[in-house]
Amino acid sequence: KAKAQAQLMETAAVHAKSQAEAAQKRVQEEEKEEEEEEERAKEARKREKESERAKEESESALHKAAAALAKADKKVLALQEKHGRLREMMHTEQSSSHSRFKEAVEHDRQRQTAFRASLSLFRSPSSPSSSSSSTL
Repeated sequence: KAKAQAQLMETAAVHAKSQAEAAQKRVQEEEKEEEEEEERAKEARKREKESERAKEESESALHKAAAALAKADKKVLALQEKHGRLREMMHTEQSSSHSRFKEAVEHDRQRQTAFRASLSLFRSPSSPSSSSSSTL
């Protein structure tokens, strides 16, 4: 009976040892899972920081691009205004040149009319040298 009881106790001890080893294995697995979870959380925080930094850089680049665009718009407006003034000056100069040309043409017409009038006076039959004027 004592032998059976000893065997029973030995079996219980082996069983208890087996259960303790299984429990220890579960604890180790849980610790490993916790470490992995902490590592994943650490990586997630790192990615979040990188994402925030990239967002800030993107916003900064966007502000710089907007400022450059505003500056370019101002230059375009200034050039358009200058072009308008130059066009107006050119139109004024063309009008002035055309007016001067018309005046010169009119002046030339008047000179030709005066010259023809003086020629006709020179060629008139009352003039004593009408025969010589026809040779001109």
